[in-house]
Amino acid sequence: MDDFLTGPRGLQDDTASSVPASPGSSIAGSSRGTIDPAALSQISMDIAAISSSMLTRRDKSEMVAELRAVIREEIAAVRADLTALEHRVDALDADRIQNAHRQQAVDLATTRQGNLLLDLRRQVEDLDNRGRRNNIQVRGLPEAEGERPQEILTGLFTHLLALAFPMLPSRTGSWRVRRRERWAHRRWRITCTRIRSPNDAEGGQMALKNSSG
Repeated sequence: MDDFLTGPRGLQDDTASSVPASPGSSIAGSSRGTIDPAALSQISMDIAAISSSMLTRRDKSEMVAELRAVIREEIAAVRADLTALEHRVDALDADRIQNAHRQQAVDLATTRQGNLLLDLRRQVEDLDNRGRRNNIQVRGLPEAEGERPQEILTGLFTHLLALAFPMLPSRTGSWRVRRRERWAHRRWRITCTRIRSPNDAEGGQMALKNSSG
């Protein structure tokens, strides 16, 4: 009976002796009063290393403060860029409106100048037509040496005008040749003006029109 009771205890002792000792076996053996100082020192060093590697509340606060400062700087830079971009867009919009007004003014001035040029062209064409109708062309005028074609043209014009319109004054002094143009060989074109008084001169367009008709 005693062997039966003591048998398992002996088995337990053999089992305990057969299991290899672990690093913490010295602590487990404290019940027997044996503590390994080296193992205890190693454990203390490990605990100190783990404690030093862990973040404290102060460290966390500092990290959060630094992160907030960086985010604030980035947000301020983005806001500055947006403000500059907004100013640039406003300036471009103002330039666009100003250019539109300038373009309208240029278009208006161009239209006005076009109308003026059209009126001027019509006036030039009208004057050209009137000049062609009222001018007298003389062909085959002899041009001998010593003769003056201007005086011959004036006398011829006065003579023809007196034959066509006897009621008009036929004196040479009553008419003034404003322009004598030689435009071909032995061909002349003259433009005359009737003088009513020494201080008054009127174009003889009616007489020239009637004479040409």
